[in-house]
Amino acid sequence: MANNDQLAFNEFYDLCYSSMYQYVGFYIQDEDVRKDIISDVFVSIWHNRANMEKVQNIENYLFISIKNRSFKHIKDTNARQHVLLKDVAESELVEKMEPELVLINKELHLLIEDAINKLPKQCRLIFTLIRGEKKTYREVAGLLSISEKTVHAQMCIAVKKLGTLIKRHL
Repeated sequence: MANNDQLAFNEFYDLCYSSMYQYVGFYIQDEDVRKDIISDVFVSIWHNRANMEKVQNIENYLFISIKNRSFKHIKDTNARQHVLLKDVAESELVEKMEPELVLINKELHLLIEDAINKLPKQCRLIFTLIRGEKKTYREVAGLLSISEKTVHAQMCIAVKKLGTLIKRHL
């Protein structure tokens, strides 16, 4: 191979392909992806054939290359899936749910909204500022001219009342 012998490379490919295909199967289930990974590794070997003389154990080199390419493929695939899920609006995900789950989700949302509206005025205001507007206890205390301990106590009351109401419903 190092001397640009295409026939030697083809024999090497034929000799190793079967075991490489089985090995990549431990990491990748998709047959087309398996073939692509193996092809990429062999193409890389052909392009770097001049340096292959330095490799002491070509079989180990192949297995490590296959493993690394498989892991890279898995990592890239997971990264793409993560981005895709992140970019999907929550409403789109809800629409894909079973109708019964959509109904339960809407019912629970209305129940929580109703429970928040039934909280005492100051408790509701504090809960809304913290959970709805993502303000800190310190910011809410400053806005309402009350202590952070009062804000904390009111949040405890709100969460406890909401939890009790939801438990009763469920």
